[in-house]
Amino acid sequence: MKSDMQIKTFLIPETLWMNGYHYLPHLPPLNIPASDALAIERRAHKKVNYFNEKHRYTLCCERIQSIVLELSYESGVLKLPFVFSSDNTEEDNKPSAMAHFEMMNLLNRWMFRNIPEQERIMLYARTSFVFFPPQDIDKQIEIFELLNKHNNIYKLFRKAAKKSNTSKKTCQNTFQIRHKIFKVAAENNSGVVDVLEFL
Repeated sequence: MKSDMQIKTFLIPETLWMNGYHYLPHLPPLNIPASDALAIERRAHKKVNYFNEKHRYTLCCERIQSIVLELSYESGVLKLPFVFSSDNTEEDNKPSAMAHFEMMNLLNRWMFRNIPEQERIMLYARTSFVFFPPQDIDKQIEIFELLNKHNNIYKLFRKAAKKSNTSKKTCQNTFQIRHKIFKVAAENNSGVVDVLEFL
């Protein structure tokens, strides 16, 4: 993974997520590709037919990201995204795209080792995905609040720092910003979509 990646995180109001944008009728509502992707995830969770659907899942996620990008070009439709910047910055400990990327990749495995099975089943964490429908945001906040209190969370920050070539503080700050984004999304009844860009 290149270090010149950045991640733009957009908040998508629920009405826009469900109904689309009528001035761009060629764009489907995000709910359509998101529902398809979630159905594939559920089948994968049950170990049903996921291998045959992996390509279709990737296409769904790419479609979600392309819709959001196109909406972002329209004045006043979306608020400016939060940008997890590339690591080529002089500002130490700034929230980082690489730290975000590595933490999200590590998080599900970390939870498997550190969170009791019954809690994991209750959470069913979609932490490492690129889209989060409005109805799932409260669950994300619950996950982050549980992780914030966990004694071993700093081990995750250390491991992510090593893999992303950043500092533990950068990873902690990135994690906290992600938590805050979900809180703002909940306050605004919005979904969340990450768009990865290579500079």
